[in-house]
Amino acid sequence: MFQAFANGEGDASLAPWLAVTHDAFYEKHKENIDYLGKNLTGAKIGMVVPKYMEIDSIEDISPKE
Repeated sequence: MFQAFANGEGDASLAPWLAVTHDAFYEKHKENIDYLGKNLTGAKIGMVVPKYMEIDSIEDISPKE
């Protein structure tokens, strides 16, 4: 995505998670990208499960066989 912006193949995206998840890609290409600012604040990224599930950790998830 960032490479496409930097070389002119892409125009815009609302998907990047800066400044952590996609920061390395942004830093690599930022001289060729116009950063227009945040479109969302306070969002969290991670794994979630419904309250009715009886698990407390990733280790509690049973792999499909």
